[in-house]
Amino acid sequence: LFDLEYPQSRHRDYALYMRGLINFDGSAGGGMRAIFHTDAALSSMGFYKKSYHAFYTLSREFPANDMYLLNANYRMHYLRDLFARHQLLIARYYFKRGAYLAAVNRASYILSHLNGTSSILESIQIMRQGYALLGLHDLSQKALRILYDNHYSMNAGIKPYLNII
Repeated sequence: LFDLEYPQSRHRDYALYMRGLINFDGSAGGGMRAIFHTDAALSSMGFYKKSYHAFYTLSREFPANDMYLLNANYRMHYLRDLFARHQLLIARYYFKRGAYLAAVNRASYILSHLNGTSSILESIQIMRQGYALLGLHDLSQKALRILYDNHYSMNAGIKPYLNII
């Protein structure tokens, strides 16, 4: 509403930052999650997506010298990792149920849209095993090679971005 009422306000960055914080902390069950120590990746991503969108809009519209930008970037990094863990949980579920193609598709989504998160290596493992169980051995070998290259990069202290040869 603030954007519609005051589109030229000089405090629009604050409004975007607050919108992101409210959705970040105001997600359904946020307080109870802290008390019972449950994983946020198990819950619905609706509020978190709204939060990410607000922080992303803040970073896009106010890229230089904004006092909220550093914190917004940290939170966006956390949210991307949360989205990847959520997708990984779904991929694991599909894999356990024998829906290997669905598991591979979820893992592939992580690689293509959430690259650079902590879920990359396990998603490549799911792809490798899923392709092998589907009888697609050439794709399984390619995933194995990517897994080896990325694991080597991880041990060398390099972030786990996808290394495709």
